[in-house]
Amino acid sequence: TSTTVSGAVVTYVASFPAGTATGAVTEAAILNASSGGTMLCRTVFSVVNKGAQDSMTVTWTVTVS
Repeated sequence: TSTTVSGAVVTYVASFPAGTATGAVTEAAILNASSGGTMLCRTVFSVVNKGAQDSMTVTWTVTVS
């Protein structure tokens, strides 16, 4: 949804509104393309179930040093 840069900190925000991307979510990643892209980072976590009426926002902060 957005990318913000402040000095050495980059913040990425992805929003998934109700009715979009429903199901069991167990990982998140930052890529430079919707398909066949290069991955910047990835994490795996315990299941978060996103129902059809739920919205979800993922915020990822990367600090470059």
